[in-house]
Amino acid sequence: MRMKNLYGIFVIAFLAFYVTAECQEKQSENVKLNAAQGGAKSAKGLPSRELEMKFRHERDSIEKPEDIIELIGVKPGMRIGEAGAGEGYFTFHLSDKVGEKGVIYANEISDQEISILEHFAKEFGVLKNIVTVMGKVDDPAFPVNDLDMVIIYHSFHDFEKRAEWLANTRQYLKPGGILAIIDGYNPAHTDLTKDQVTELGVKAGFRFLFYKKPSWHVHVFVKE
Repeated sequence: MRMKNLYGIFVIAFLAFYVTAECQEKQSENVKLNAAQGGAKSAKGLPSRELEMKFRHERDSIEKPEDIIELIGVKPGMRIGEAGAGEGYFTFHLSDKVGEKGVIYANEISDQEISILEHFAKEFGVLKNIVTVMGKVDDPAFPVNDLDMVIIYHSFHDFEKRAEWLANTRQYLKPGGILAIIDGYNPAHTDLTKDQVTELGVKAGFRFLFYKKPSWHVHVFVKE
């Protein structure tokens, strides 16, 4: 009987480990979907400031962005390019960390996403150190070439030309600059794997530094 109980505990633990990434991604997607569909809306048809803040806090509890920011080494005063910034979820955390002496170049390839990001940046009062950038599918088009770091947060899986994009990104980083790719590997949503991301970064001319998984999968590279 004791062995059966131990076996049952093992099976439950294994299943919990197996579904964590998939459940985490589904939780985050559900939070974003609820924010888009429910509650009070602004004049632009977007969630109200209060509702948007509520859903962002819910995402924080799932995704632990501050832990990731600490892991990849974001510091006050840094100049950072964020690619695929979307509606600014991770952007605003970065903005807070780099402070008034830093700057976040928030890149997107969609006018609509940039408009939404700028709307909530004004709502939350964080636009002062955020510069939005319209990029291309194969080039982030950051306006400077001495960035301390380029970050892709949970959007690399949507990139159409990953290899070309990474190769073109090198020019915007200073020597010793960091490239951080943070994403999920839910097979229902992406074909990315740990080995594939590492290989893409190395082939683009970056040196691989480390991989860890605090919440999402985090790959960190350096430009030499």
